Amino acid sequence: MTSLDHPDAQLPAAAPAPTALRRSTGWLIDYTIVMVPGVVLVGLGLTSVVNGLAGSAGATAAETALDLVTGSGAGLSKITSSFWSSVTGPLLAAILAVPLLQFLYLSAMLSWWGRTVGKMITDTRVVAAAGQPRLGAGRAVGRAFCTTLLETGLLAVAFVLVITGPRIVGLALWAAAIAAFWLNLVGAVGVRRRTLIDRVTGTAIVRTTVYADAAARAAVLARRTSEAAAAAGRRTSDAAAIAARRTSDAATVAADAAAVAAQMAFEGTATLAASAPVQQAVTGAGQAALRARDSAATLARSVPVQQVKAKTADVAATVAQSAKDGADRLARSAPVQQALNSQAAQQAQAIGQAGAQRARELGGQTADRARQVGGRAQQLWRDRRARRSGLPPEVTPAPLEGQWAEIFDEPDPTVPADRPAGSWPAAEPQAAFDPTPSPWPDKRGII
Repeated sequence: MTSLDHPDAQLPAAAPAPTALRRSTGWLIDYTIVMVPGVVLVGLGLTSVVNGLAGSAGATAAETALDLVTGSGAGLSKITSSFWSSVTGPLLAAILAVPLLQFLYLSAMLSWWGRTVGKMITDTRVVAAAGQPRLGAGRAVGRAFCTTLLETGLLAVAFVLVITGPRIVGLALWAAAIAAFWLNLVGAVGVRRRTLIDRVTGTAIVRTTVYADAAARAAVLARRTSEAAAAAGRRTSDAAAIAARRTSDAATVAADAAAVAAQMAFEGTATLAASAPVQQAVTGAGQAALRARDSAATLARSVPVQQVKAKTADVAATVAQSAKDGADRLARSAPVQQALNSQAAQQAQAIGQAGAQRARELGGQTADRARQVGGRAQQLWRDRRARRSGLPPEVTPAPLEGQWAEIFDEPDPTVPADRPAGSWPAAEPQAAFDPTPSPWPDKRGII
């Protein structure tokens, strides 16, 4: 707040005077603020006059005609004057209210802030002139009274006199008001641009620096804000660079540590694998597996096992031959022949052939499933043997030989290699039952 912002400030010797355009603009704004409500009041007064004339014209005309008929004539002027006063009363009150509004507006604004709304907009204010006491409430009210008197007061009284009479006095006062208004502006052409009212009331209107100070403060604030933003940006950039550098250093250290750890782990694994205990354990496990395989092959080729196998085959052949002979004799008997040649036997034979076909199919599927299960069991056994022997994953046990290979590995020679798993060869068409024994052995060598 400058020294001229206080309502009681005095005019310095070098206080700048406002330009004519700036002072005229401020006065026009204040005059518009006063005249807008004044025009509204005067308009309402004129409306009241028009309505009063329309409502009271009939009664007043009747009274005037009666006075003329009676011949007195003395009450005609009295009736006319009373009618005109009653009709124009609201208009006169509205005209006199305009200077009252201006006086209240100017005195309140100058007493509290030392400037009116127009002077605030144009960045001017009223101060005490140099060598005069400071601008107080009394000086502000005196300036408001003088301004109101020259601008609207004399004109309002002149209009009232013109309406109510004597009109010649009203017209003279109206001319004097116009002359006083322009006479007040003659002094504004000087260096200090002080009007007659300024000189009478000991005041002056000067320019202030409110807007300039506000602009300067805004510029300073903007510069400080820009500097703070730039400093914050630099700090942020520096912090980001430091953080990035530290992150890069940490990543480099972590990568180096990981490489060292991997190298140490590789060297430790290689050293452990090349150590004598591990090599001995691997060699011992391999030798144990070879010995186990050789033992199984030797056992399969031993004489007792071969003898047992031969005796078992002979006994099975003898039993099969005896069963076949008995079956042949039973088939050649008369009761069996009669039974076989009967219709029921033929149906039973057809059912038996179908059942045999189904049994062969199921047998083939069961055999295939058994081979799969046997192969899986053999693989599990081999894996378990390898784990027990301590062989490494890349060491695969050698294939079995001899009788064990025949039991576990060799496929069934009676099954064609191109036949799908689970299938069985189609049954050959059978002729009528022949009780004569066949001289040829079957495919498995059994008579």
